Amino acid sequence: GAMLLSGCSVSGNKEEQETETRLKEQAEETTADEQEETMANTELLTVDELAEIAGIEKEAYGEDILESFIEYFVITKENVGDMDVLRFLEGYLRIMNKVDVSSILDSDLPERESDFTKDASAAAFFVSWGTSIEAVYYDLESGLRYRGSNIDLFSDLNQATPEDFTEGEDLLDQLEEAGVFTWENVRDTEGIEDYQVMELVVLYSDGTMFKVEAAGILTQLLPESYTEVRALLLE
Repeated sequence: GAMLLSGCSVSGNKEEQETETRLKEQAEETTADEQEETMANTELLTVDELAEIAGIEKEAYGEDILESFIEYFVITKENVGDMDVLRFLEGYLRIMNKVDVSSILDSDLPERESDFTKDASAAAFFVSWGTSIEAVYYDLESGLRYRGSNIDLFSDLNQATPEDFTEGEDLLDQLEEAGVFTWENVRDTEGIEDYQVMELVVLYSDGTMFKVEAAGILTQLLPESYTEVRALLLE
């Protein structure tokens, strides 16, 4: 899974990524020793103090979130003045609220042998070429569908607005009718500059999965029904 994906997934908002990188660095800089020392020498801010100093509404974020935020960054009276609290808080919330399902593409669950239309819990599909990517994720248990273009959708479903989707059984029946569950992995990229990559994964509630991957000129490599399947999943 990871092989095909590399170089094809499109990075999210650059500024957002930089914020996250900075947040991670800041958190890592506060090593365990420093943390112990800081704890010993200075008191962490209380939620009320942080709210007052940063001018934020406690109720807007919730006490628990603010408390874990203070602990994560070891925020004290000494260092709070050097921080852009609101920006850090928003970055922190983004990290905390991420719904990362990217492991579905790389998971090595046992392959499902039969009954491909029964008890599916999730499905993920993407096709990419050059720097473009079209992706969709079906949370079949919650009856939701997430669809994204030119974003790394699977690293955070919250980048897309979920749509109601309750036709999970129909979808799987249509995939079966199109012969998808008999497709083989195929790769032929030699001499092709702008080749396409696609991956389709279906997860089942018993911990099995169906997965097929292809790279090359997909309409030539995959069965004729590929065009229809792609439209069905991405529409």
